[in-house]
Formats: sequence, C-alpha cells, structure tokens
Amino acid sequence: QELAANGAASIMNRLMSTEHPINVSAAFIDGLGRGVILHKLLPGDPPQKAFSVMQEDEVIYMSPSGYRRYDSYTNTLTALDSTQVVSAFHALRPMYEQAFQYLGLDPADFDNTIIRALDQVLATPEISEPIALQPKSVIYTFADPALESLPAVQKQLLRMGPDNIRRIKRQARALREGLLAQ
Repeated sequence: QELAANGAASIMNRLMSTEHPINVSAAFIDGLGRGVILHKLLPGDPPQKAFSVMQEDEVIYMSPSGYRRYDSYTNTLTALDSTQVVSAFHALRPMYEQAFQYLGLDPADFDNTIIRALDQVLATPEISEPIALQPKSVIYTFADPALESLPAVQKQLLRMGPDNIRRIKRQARALREGLLAQ
C-alpha cells in the first residue's frame, strides 16, 4: 500500500494480482542479483513503441528517441520514497526469507541478494554517445564486445538511455545506503 501510494500503483497492482506476490518478487530480485531479468515476472507492461535505431554511413546505432519509451518506468522507480521502500523491505523481510527458502535459496542470503541487485544497477556504464549495434537475425546486439558481455540487467539499462540510467542509479544508491544503514 505504501509503495502504491508513492507512485508505483500500476506495478504494485500487477504484482499483487499474481497468486504469490512475495514469491514472484523474491524470484525477480534473485534474478536481478545474478544480472538476469526474468521477463515473465517483470511487474509492468513492456514498452509500447518499437526499439528504434538510426544509421550513419554503415554503422547502426541505438536511437536516442527510443530511450523515451522507458521514461514511465524510470519515473515510477524514481518517484518512490527510498525511506519507505527500505521500511517496507524490513517489514517484509521474514516473508521474503521464507519465499527464498521455498524457492530453494538460502534465506539468510536475501539481504545480500538485494545488495547484489542494486550493485548490478550501479555498475552499469554510463555512455553518453550513441551506442553502435550490429544486426543478428531479427534483433540487435551491441557492436562493442565489452557491452555485449554485460549482464542482461545492465544491457537493459543501457537501452533505457543515459538520463534514465543516471536517475535509476541515483535511486539505487539511495536504497543501497538506506538498507546498509539499518
């Protein structure tokens, strides 16, 4: 209720409509901690606009206009009061630890998993210039092997654009600091 009242109503409504919201969000958090995005568990609708590219000479780049399709996600995440999120985390921790155990994970590792997930976000490179791509079948991959080898969560953040990355990292930093302070 606190998170819904602070700007995450659509995400929380979708999450709460699942049969086991704590288990679903625990599995999602575990995935993020490993750098993986479990798309089927993502509590939100996919972007409505298609991924856009631009071409200069023979090089294909991510189009900066495509970054805007992630603005609503960023706005939702950054509107959350980090103090309330930290408070909700501590209140729900016993249920998350139980969910971790149910998923076959070490319940004592839940706190570390949250920090690892936030560290994945914070380790995402911030790249201001257009990012080169290369076509691969019906998708695009990053032309730079260093970017292509990043964990899925970091590659997704790169697709969101530098402004959205900076805003999300600012929120992740505040959450990380709040969690570690208690």
